Amino acid sequence: MAKQIEVSDWAYQTISTLMAEDDTAGSVISRLLASAISPENSTQTIAAHSNELNFHLAAVPDLTFTKIIAVKVNGKTINANKWKSLRDEVIKLGIENGVNMADISSVHTVTGEKSDEGFEFHETLGISIQGQSAKDSWKTCSDICSLIEASVEVLVQWRDNEKAAYPGKKAKLLIP
Repeated sequence: MAKQIEVSDWAYQTISTLMAEDDTAGSVISRLLASAISPENSTQTIAAHSNELNFHLAAVPDLTFTKIIAVKVNGKTINANKWKSLRDEVIKLGIENGVNMADISSVHTVTGEKSDEGFEFHETLGISIQGQSAKDSWKTCSDICSLIEASVEVLVQWRDNEKAAYPGKKAKLLIP
């Protein structure tokens, strides 16, 4: 017997964007759950009706071997063609909105200048930020944007590498 569930307006709107003509909200949720349980099949399940994969917040696959194609923060296109530059833009936005970077567990920052242990000083921010992988940079963006209620949309493409999660595929990463 089918069960009824309540979802937020945002969740339904997001589900709707993944629906093809013959889909229901339930069939989209089923595909998403199937991909979460069996990530190796998620290319077929998530993208059954699309050439582009969609992932939300921190629930993204391995982003190793990805290149950033386009970025929008709060609907505005920004120039961030590397994970580091995207993360740094979001950190800047977080600081401008009163976020104390010491409260963000997904990124290591130090007030002032530090250049060892993978840290890089950002003079305009007055902090040093430790380097991160693509997925960790995305997690940092997710954590900060969730606090300040900012939206981020990133179009990425996995390089054609057998070790990539989805060789040659494009994906849209979304916050929120």
